[in-house]
Amino acid sequence: MGSEKRDSRRLAMNLDAMFRHLKEKRGFTVGVVDISFTGICIVVPKPISPGEHLEVKISLETGELVFLTAEVRWLSNHIDGKSFRVGLKFIEGRDGDLAKFERYYNLRVLYPPLER
Repeated sequence: MGSEKRDSRRLAMNLDAMFRHLKEKRGFTVGVVDISFTGICIVVPKPISPGEHLEVKISLETGELVFLTAEVRWLSNHIDGKSFRVGLKFIEGRDGDLAKFERYYNLRVLYPPLER
């Protein structure tokens, strides 16, 4: 993954999400490991090719759901050696959901949760 190419910083997260390939009906539950202003990193059991488009539903800590379309930008082996980390870049959102996600991200940058 080398040099950092994004304009916004990543925030480590532990969020639930579902994704599906746009050409398929069945979806998969995944974990979100980090977010940025323009995308997320998820962990999946099988590789997904860069360039593929996915529909993603993310459960935010606020209780809100956001529905976004994203493009797979990169793929790497996960530290467990059994799964894969996948970088997704958001393309669009449903009914203002992209703006909702961006507000959520900005609030997390300004007001990070207190560490215990």
